[in-house]
Amino acid sequence: MAENYYELEPLKQEFMSTDALNLKFEDAVFLEPEPLTEVKKSKEEGPHSSAAKNSKKEKNPTRLSSSAAVIKTTDHFQIFRYPLGTESAIKAMLERNTLVFVVDKRADKKNIREAAINMFKIRVKKVNTSITPAGTKNAFIMLPSDFKAADVAKRIKIL
Repeated sequence: MAENYYELEPLKQEFMSTDALNLKFEDAVFLEPEPLTEVKKSKEEGPHSSAAKNSKKEKNPTRLSSSAAVIKTTDHFQIFRYPLGTESAIKAMLERNTLVFVVDKRADKKNIREAAINMFKIRVKKVNTSITPAGTKNAFIMLPSDFKAADVAKRIKIL
């Protein structure tokens, strides 16, 4: 593995300490994962026993959780990326009184609801979210019948 290693010239050496510049690949320390420990089995054994169904192994993840962290700031401009103007989004706006936005992947429904209320000065009936195969998160903001989604879209310059 040392044959494939090559050293790169650091671009900004004034920000790096001299100890960090002198490190080599051979000096690197690699951590080994801890072995899994099994829970004691009870007297009943076998693949279909209740003890086998209820026994759990300790979790030892090889990497961090893939779930997204929640946005904890109150910056509403950080949540909405841009409004979605596709044909299906316009159809949802006209038929189901729903606005469709691409939002930050870390935002949850409560954050999206608060941001819509504070930014667009509307009441929100319901918020649905979906994550697309491309990795973006869409928010479907349903409005009550006294608010028209088309009027809100004209006000925020979507239509």
